[in-house]
Amino acid sequence: MAFIQARLRSTGDLDVAVVSGVRGGGGGEMAATTNKDGYMVLPVGEEVPLLLLGFNFTERTRITLTTERATRGVLCREHALLDTWELQPLHGGLAARISLKLPRAAEYYLCVSFSGRWVHQGGHPLVTIAGETLLVPVWINLVLIVMLLVWSGLFSGLTLGLMALDKTELQVIESCGTPEERDYARKILPLRRRGNYLLCTLVLGNVCVNSSFTILLDGMLSSGPGAVLLSTLGIVLMGEIIPQAICSRYGLAIGARTILITKLFMIITFPLSWPISKLLDFVLGEEIGNVFDREKLTEYLRITKDYAQLENEELNIIFGALELTKKTAADIMTRIEDVYMLPYDAVLDFETMSEIVKRGYTRIPVYEDTKQNIVSLLNTKDLTFVDPDDAIPLATVCSFYKHPLSFVFEDETLDSLLREFKKGHSHMAFVRQLVQAENRDPSYHVTGLVTLEDVIEEIIQSEIIDETDVLTDNRRKQRRKDAQLLQDFSDFLKIGSGQQGKNVVSSQLAFATFQFLSTAVRAFTSEFVTPPVLRRLMAQNIFFTIRPSTGKNIFDAGKLCDYFTVVLEGRVRVTVGKENLVFEAGPFSYFGLPVLTSERGTFVPDYTVTPLSYVIFLKISHSVYMAALRASRMTKIEEPPNANVQEPVARTDKQTTVNSRGVKPTTPAAAAWSKPANA
Repeated sequence: MAFIQARLRSTGDLDVAVVSGVRGGGGGEMAATTNKDGYMVLPVGEEVPLLLLGFNFTERTRITLTTERATRGVLCREHALLDTWELQPLHGGLAARISLKLPRAAEYYLCVSFSGRWVHQGGHPLVTIAGETLLVPVWINLVLIVMLLVWSGLFSGLTLGLMALDKTELQVIESCGTPEERDYARKILPLRRRGNYLLCTLVLGNVCVNSSFTILLDGMLSSGPGAVLLSTLGIVLMGEIIPQAICSRYGLAIGARTILITKLFMIITFPLSWPISKLLDFVLGEEIGNVFDREKLTEYLRITKDYAQLENEELNIIFGALELTKKTAADIMTRIEDVYMLPYDAVLDFETMSEIVKRGYTRIPVYEDTKQNIVSLLNTKDLTFVDPDDAIPLATVCSFYKHPLSFVFEDETLDSLLREFKKGHSHMAFVRQLVQAENRDPSYHVTGLVTLEDVIEEIIQSEIIDETDVLTDNRRKQRRKDAQLLQDFSDFLKIGSGQQGKNVVSSQLAFATFQFLSTAVRAFTSEFVTPPVLRRLMAQNIFFTIRPSTGKNIFDAGKLCDYFTVVLEGRVRVTVGKENLVFEAGPFSYFGLPVLTSERGTFVPDYTVTPLSYVIFLKISHSVYMAALRASRMTKIEEPPNANVQEPVARTDKQTTVNSRGVKPTTPAAAAWSKPANA
């Protein structure tokens, strides 16, 4: 024995393998660790790779273990030895790899083979191995690590998903979301109202799970850096990035479906999380939630309009309503110089009323002396029972109705205007400003006019164009391309000259005659005679009068005639046929229609038309009507002229039961020969 010890102490003997240290070899599922005494600790029953450091390691070198402690160089007793293991030399014999499996928990010492003997490597901590029985099996550790990683991801995702749902948003979803979303919001809202308590629970749970995960992983791995790297990757990827990416989009659904787990952890962490949450409530105050002011709400809707399933018209109305309190009357008013007004001393004759109808306005301001002195308001409904022939002064109508006038200042906001209009006093207001003067008292200056329609246009962000509007925007003077042409009733002031150049019909009756011919008598409709030509036709010498005392008739039976007549005022007696059937006809009964549709331009009536009172009638000859047809064809530039206009007129009138003698059959005994109508 002394000889072997001497050989081991001698540095010149290169045949004896010497172990100077043991390290974990890595690569296995179970890790070799070091205890507080410096021993290498291996799990019992698990094969663990180790790395032996020293010299003289060869392929013939074998290693065994003993539980007996001794000094380096002594021989190990055979009965105390365990199994033997072969080495895998590395680095020219300076290191060797070996895999050991300890049978039980104890302290083991290394013995190296030498000439059929086993040489003890001593009891130094660097060459001592301790066996340790695991409290938890490896597979349970793996299951726990996976579960902790899942819990880490859940807590991390819920922290982002639930806390991102503020109380205001949840209340909105609960009120107007889909049925599924409403159910989710109802479940989450009670917990979300305790925001700090929920936050403390989720954060504490996440920290606890991450710490446990790191400890378990470190206990299974042999190297500290490896445990740090794997735990960092696991927590960052599976516990943070992926869960937060999912919960940021589906936080509502995930939070509602894991609500029981959240409540359970709120109970578990109550002793610590509840006091902290109360402290946060006291320091930070109550959580209000997201609140959008007018500008933010407008911008939010504008940004999300492509995803909000809102039409542009709906968005414009929302934007317009949000701008009501910012815009003023001066921003939307029509300038006073552009307003159509009537003088207080005007007379409501046919000319004035024609101009009112031509303008197309419902309410017309009335001024006295200057447009700054607005004294009344005329509503066109006030003219319903006004006869233009009476020439009633405008002041009389204004004094009778006394419509209230409303004045506002230029800085009046649109919401105030809308409230004023909703009261029903007036839907029109005059905008004025206060003018300061140095040597006199301040005065009011009327600058424009604003109506309820103007306010509504600002709300809907679009112009409301009436059928009579010529401009689409009064402020920018933009003309309407498809403006409806209004009839100029002033033309009828020149109509009505009859025999001897005297005016035998009023302008009102002339206009009524024009309306009757252009609508009730097909030969004078726009299909054959255009309205401008018909107006020129009526300006001719075609109005006549007749009295019973003259003994003359308008038509005589059996007598050739070439004219068409319409009774405008008075009564006539019509005697028809051989049986001398008699009936009376009144205003707007017409006779002699075959003259207009006949190629010869004449016809022989089988009836006699006799005046019973003073009669005013219209008389159009065949030659005058044909001239009107030719003039109408010339005005229809975009349409090819009809080769034979008389044929469709005659055909249509035959279809309306006009016989060859120019009167309608007497069924009943009245008036197929005369067609009474309301003007």
